Amino acid sequence: MGMRNNNNLLKSEEGQILVYVLIAALVAVLVVPPLIGLTYSGYHSASISKDKMVQFYAADTGIEEAIYQLMNRGNDTGPDHNWKVPEGGDTTTVSWYWIGDDDPDNKGMDKAVINGCNVRLDLTREGNDTYTYTILSTSTEVYDGPEIEASKTKAIIKAKVIVGEGNHTLYGEEPGPAGISPFSYAIACLGPDPITLEGSGGANPTIISGDIYSSGDMIIEPNVKIIANNGKPSSVWANGMLTMGTNSYVSGGAHSSGNMTLDSGARIDFNAYSGGSITLAGPSSSAARIAKSSYAIGDITLYNSSTIGNSTESGGNINVHGKNPPAAEIFGNSSANQNIVGDGQKDASAIIDGDATAGGSISPETSKWIINGTSDPNTLPTPPAPSLPPMIELTNPSIDYWQSFYKQEAHGANPVPDPYEVPLPDLHPVDGPPVNYESGTIYLKPAVSADISLGPLHVTADDPSEDAIYLFNKVTLYLLDTVYVDGSVYIDNNCQIVGGGKLVATGDVTIYNSAVGMGDATTLPLIMSINGDILTKNCGNLSAVLYAPSGTVDIGANDVVFGSVVAQSITNKNNIVLTYDERVTSIPGLPGGWEAGNGTEETSWQEPWPGPGAYIVWYSVVK
Repeated sequence: MGMRNNNNLLKSEEGQILVYVLIAALVAVLVVPPLIGLTYSGYHSASISKDKMVQFYAADTGIEEAIYQLMNRGNDTGPDHNWKVPEGGDTTTVSWYWIGDDDPDNKGMDKAVINGCNVRLDLTREGNDTYTYTILSTSTEVYDGPEIEASKTKAIIKAKVIVGEGNHTLYGEEPGPAGISPFSYAIACLGPDPITLEGSGGANPTIISGDIYSSGDMIIEPNVKIIANNGKPSSVWANGMLTMGTNSYVSGGAHSSGNMTLDSGARIDFNAYSGGSITLAGPSSSAARIAKSSYAIGDITLYNSSTIGNSTESGGNINVHGKNPPAAEIFGNSSANQNIVGDGQKDASAIIDGDATAGGSISPETSKWIINGTSDPNTLPTPPAPSLPPMIELTNPSIDYWQSFYKQEAHGANPVPDPYEVPLPDLHPVDGPPVNYESGTIYLKPAVSADISLGPLHVTADDPSEDAIYLFNKVTLYLLDTVYVDGSVYIDNNCQIVGGGKLVATGDVTIYNSAVGMGDATTLPLIMSINGDILTKNCGNLSAVLYAPSGTVDIGANDVVFGSVVAQSITNKNNIVLTYDERVTSIPGLPGGWEAGNGTEETSWQEPWPGPGAYIVWYSVVK
């Protein structure tokens, strides 16, 4: 029996390849899946990075688009514009969404398509009539064909901008100027002398309803109230300094070309604009308040518990000096061309509830001085001085022309320009005894009462040193048309002027203890002194336009006036009530014509912008 050859078994290589296959398979199992995962992760990361980059550029484009919209189309939310108001809000919230041209019907979306991304723009204006906006641009989704695929990435950019000139209208809630006609105002003082609105307070304070204009300084004494007129806020305009006494009140805005000072308890319900400085209360006073924003070419200073309800912009310094809680506080952002100084005597007694930006220094925060937003001193470029609405320039009618105009009306002729030479018509029928057009002195002092109807009529005093018209003791004058008087007029002791004609005198017009404008609900009479003064006292109803272009209107104590008061200078005694009456518009042939401005009837107006262009204050990539 032969033996088996074991050497052949040892030398055989069968089965060894299996080992290598098993090793290779093991390596593949261990290495390939991570490589595949890494490759996918790299691809996915690249896709995310691409999406992020696209979203970033879309958000950046959104900022530019918002600036373009503001520059060229304003912030209107009307049907031809792209802004819309948040649900439950209105334009007074100074916050808008932009819905974009890609979604003209809105379709329930708050976003627009930019660079293939869905971008939402949130716009907030700092104050109701500033040019400064904060824009938040958020890009959250990317288009993938017809469907929108939700992305886990998000790009958010925030910017603060000041827009410049453009063909658009700024919309806000503050009333604009009543107009350039002096008869658009409850009180219009045409001369350079200061106007002082007196008020003793108590149970019957001086109350004025309607806008007030002064060509010089304006002093609103303690307890004087400038209230709304037919629901429309009443504003004051002083082409000089404005001083508001203790507990005085303005329901609209306040404008002064000089310094503005508010004493304890004084309040302005809308914005304050000053070509000088603004000071709220004094070191020894308690508190004053500006309910909305404040803008001054000079310093803005708050003492004790005074407050400003919105943003504050100063071409000088902003000073917040608190004494006791409640704090001296600015409820909005503050921007100063120079420094912002804050100090308090007790905890949290000086506060800015927003961002503080200054071209110079900002006081370091302490427990007594708090800034609830960002603090940005030494800002470059330096924050500019605020741009103020232009001071009103009233139309100044030609007195020579209107004197001739009324003189012709008094002769029953159609007025023609100077020189007037018209034939005198014959006797004009009136209610009562006939009166010639050319009349001497009219003197009535009845024992009981008397009525007289006048107009059109030209009256010349028999004695130039005496009054041309003298009515005393229960005389009722029916003013049918224009009565032109060479001389003065004196009316006293329970007399009445009834009707909507014109009483025009070259001398003084004195009305004491009487009533004007009774019995006519459709129009008001014009009472005019061409070269003299108008003096009233103890008149329970003065429904008229009182006009003394070369003199003074002196409104006496306890007078109640409905109409408009226009004069070179104006004085008043305590406890008057003066209400602007829209029947002024019904007076034909008012000097200079009656021209209404945007006034408080509108909630929009156009103003000059601080441009040109747009100034980006800061730009921040949030995410």
